Amino acid sequence: MAKNPAPSAVPNSWANLIFQLYLAGVCGFSLIVGTFSAAGLLTSGLDLAIPPSISVAETRWDDITKADVPRSAEEVARDRVNQAITQRENSQREAAHSTIYLLLGLLVFGFHWRLFKARKE
Repeated sequence: MAKNPAPSAVPNSWANLIFQLYLAGVCGFSLIVGTFSAAGLLTSGLDLAIPPSISVAETRWDDITKADVPRSAEEVARDRVNQAITQRENSQREAAHSTIYLLLGLLVFGFHWRLFKARKE
C-alpha cells in the first residue's frame, strides 16, 4: 500500500499571502484617510484662526425696474455678519468631521498594523 504524499503547503501559503495583502491594503487605505483628514483639520484650523474674506453684493437686482439697485448699509452689514457666522460654523463642523475621520483612520490602522506585524513574525 502506497503512502499518500503530505498535503501541499500551497493553499495555506496563498491564504497567508492574501491575508497579508488585505492587511497591508487596509493599513495603506487608513493612512491615506488619516492624511487627508489631518489636512482637512489643518485647513479648518487655519480658517478658524484666519477667517477668509467676506464678500457681499452691494447691489441687488430689482425685477420691477430691471436694473441693479443699491442695497441699504444695514442690509449689507447684516449679510456680512451672517456670512461670517456661517463660515465659522462650517469651519467648526469640518474640523469636527476631520477629527473623527482622523481618529477612526488611526484606530483602524493601529489594529490592522498589529495584526500585520504579528503575522509577519
